[in-house]
Parts: sequence; structure tokens; C-alpha cells
Amino acid sequence: MANRSQLRITAWPSAPVPVPKIDVSTDVRVRGDRLYFGGDPSKPRERRQPPDQLYLFELADLDLSDVEAVAELCRTLGPIAPLRRTDLPALASGGWRRELLVHSTQYGRAWEPASGENENFIGIEPHVDELTYRVRVVRQLTRHLQAHAAGASVAAAWPDCEDDYEAWTRFSRFSDAALSPFRVRIMVDVGDPDFNVGEPNPGLYSIAVLQMFNDFVDQVDFRRCAAEKCGRTFVRQRGRGQSYSRTIGVLYCSASCANAQAQREWRRKQREKRRNGEPK
Repeated sequence: MANRSQLRITAWPSAPVPVPKIDVSTDVRVRGDRLYFGGDPSKPRERRQPPDQLYLFELADLDLSDVEAVAELCRTLGPIAPLRRTDLPALASGGWRRELLVHSTQYGRAWEPASGENENFIGIEPHVDELTYRVRVVRQLTRHLQAHAAGASVAAAWPDCEDDYEAWTRFSRFSDAALSPFRVRIMVDVGDPDFNVGEPNPGLYSIAVLQMFNDFVDQVDFRRCAAEKCGRTFVRQRGRGQSYSRTIGVLYCSASCANAQAQREWRRKQREKRRNGEPK
């Protein structure tokens, strides 16, 4: 078996792939342990550009035990999983998957409108674990990628993974399946700025893995936010402005963290001046 020093890791294609918009339905309902996605087919769908670094921000922060939080993420950014479950590899049924996915799931069950609801509403109803499982996989892929970027062994990112060869096999198979919506394709421009025939229709899971792939191709540096109350891992600062150090580079994960830290340092200086009897 090849050891870590013998593994040569490359990506194809060798250039970043454009991140497409994603279909968003604000009509996401919670019933017990299932989420209902859909809407009135007579209404136009909405497509939004997903936020950058989705895998390091929104999916990293999501409380997987809170069904309402999962639903709100889907209402705001789009569904985690696509209508067709093509984003997971066959090996996802392996024993180590059961450490992540507690409940068996039934995906795509027919929508049954409750009394008084719009009969035209159509949708799917995945178990919440079907969605949070994908977020857990994104987090493992993220740990794997960060370990690789740091020059460390990647085997620890996966449960019961014996060596880096096995870890890269899992990483490759999961990422390949997640990236399947972005395969080589023929698209037809129909004159709609938000829709083309043949255009990929991924979930947030695939979008996050695509962003991860692009960062891998670009050989980005993972940074730690310098704000005292943050410490998030990030690649590019979100928001306007860049707080920059010549020796360290970008310091904060977001403009809000940069502003909050600046306020803390200003208040700290003001307290020091008061203690020393200096004018403000």
C-alpha cells in the first residue's frame, strides 16, 4: 500500500469551475422529523447565487440537532440535497456511514397537502437526517482538505480509516459523486437569464464540494480569524474591505469581525488612557 509520501494528488480539470445559481424555495415546512420542499408550480422559481466559502461558514455553523435551523438554511440558501439523489457514492452504504446517519431515510415520498393547504403544492419530504448527513460529510471533506493543506495525514478525517490511501479513496468517491451535476454537458440558451436547458440543478451539498474543489485547485491557504471571539477557519474575508498584515496576510474572516475587533481595541486604548490620566 502506498504511503502518504508516495501519493500524488491532482485535480481535473486543473482550473476552477464556475459556481452556478441554485433553485430556492422559501416554502420549506417542518413536520416532525421531515422537511417538505416544494411550491406552487404556477409560480416562477427563484435562483440565487450561493455565498462563497459555504463549506467554511454556513454549513460549518449549522446546528444539525435543530430541525428548524436546517429548514431556515434551506429557505434562505436552497435545498441541501437535490431532487435526484445522485450526489452520494455507492460506498455511502458502508458500515462507517452508520456512525453518521442514525435513522434510515425515505426520500421523495409524495406530498400530501394538509387540510386547507394549496392542492397545487408539489414537493418532496426528506428525513432531516438525509440532509444533515450530507453536512457531516462536507465537514469531513473539509477536515481532510485542511489536513492535506497543512501537510498532515488525512486518515484521521474519516472514521475507521486505516491510512491516507483509504482516506483519499473516500474523499475522491464522495467528491466525485457530489460534483456529478457539473459534468461535461450541452446547455441551450432559451432567453431566460435564470434558466438554460441542460443547466445543472445541484443542492447546497454539491455547491459546497464544488467550492472546496475550486479552493483545492487554487491551492488556497486556510487562515484562522484573528478576532478575539471568533477563531473561524476561512480562505477569503467576507464583506467589504480587507484587514491585512504584511507578515500574516488577511486577518479576519469577515468585515464584521474586523469591525468588532477594531472596536475592542479602541475601547481597550480608551481604558488605558483613563488609567494613565491621558486625554481621550
